[in-house]
Order: sequence, then structure tokens, then C-alpha cells
Amino acid sequence: MKKTDKCSSDGKSFTVAYTDVNGDYALWVLHAAAGVKDELPNETIEKIKSTLRPLKSNG
Repeated sequence: MKKTDKCSSDGKSFTVAYTDVNGDYALWVLHAAAGVKDELPNETIEKIKSTLRPLKSNG
């Protein structure tokens, strides 16, 4: 996502959608700043995504 005006900033977005153990749709979204000193590396984001696990809900 590129900066479009003075009130916006460059960033990156990752989305994972899946069907959970109950057959419901689930969604995980990460929005992070890009081009900054402490930018979250893509390798770290991929590690986080690899740990996503569906949980049984009581509902």
C-alpha cells in the first residue's frame, strides 16, 4: 500500500482466510508500517502466519 497523501503512510497488509473446525469462515489480518526503521520483517510475518491454528468454539 503506497502513501497517497500527507496523512497516509506506506504499509503492508497480509490476510489469511480459512474454514475453522466448526465450518465457519475465519479471518486473520495484519496491517503493518513499511519503510520505517522498526519495520516488521516479512520473515517474521511468515512465522506468525505459520502458527495460526483453528480453535474449537463453544458456540
